[in-house]
Amino acid sequence: MNPNHLHGLDIDGQKNSIREEITDKLKSMTPEQRAEYSARINSALESTDEYRNAKIIAAFKPYPTEPQININDPRIALPEVHDNGEMDFRIGNRVVAPAEIDLIIVPCRAYDPDTKQRLGRGGGYYDRYLTQVQAPKFAVAYSAQAVENLPVEDHDVPVGVIFTEFSTPSE
Repeated sequence: MNPNHLHGLDIDGQKNSIREEITDKLKSMTPEQRAEYSARINSALESTDEYRNAKIIAAFKPYPTEPQININDPRIALPEVHDNGEMDFRIGNRVVAPAEIDLIIVPCRAYDPDTKQRLGRGGGYYDRYLTQVQAPKFAVAYSAQAVENLPVEDHDVPVGVIFTEFSTPSE
């Protein structure tokens, strides 16, 4: 990604420009590439102790261009966004308290491989929620989503691990 086109933009403009550029990259991937890379990402993610030992995993429903994670696992709590801008997670109709979450997997439009900062979908829902969660924070992304020197703000919360198609499953 060429950072020169970001000069002169405020931080929101920079983030939106990066989101657009990454979205174009993701749309250019074939369904076969996305399926193969998603399988590799899931293999690495699901082999971790954090994933295997979690009783409740907060996750997200992936867009078609994002890595596809197993949201059918009965331990998966999915988000519900409310009109007030807040988000909670539910398994079925039951709201899961942040303290009950053993692992959270967050969406990632772009990421900085060095700082583990991520750029989400643009609503800030996960960054607000992550401040309430003590559980390990993972993200899933394709390597094409890597951006060095990703612009960040004080409210942006880094993750502990970003899984890509090049991640190696744990032994």
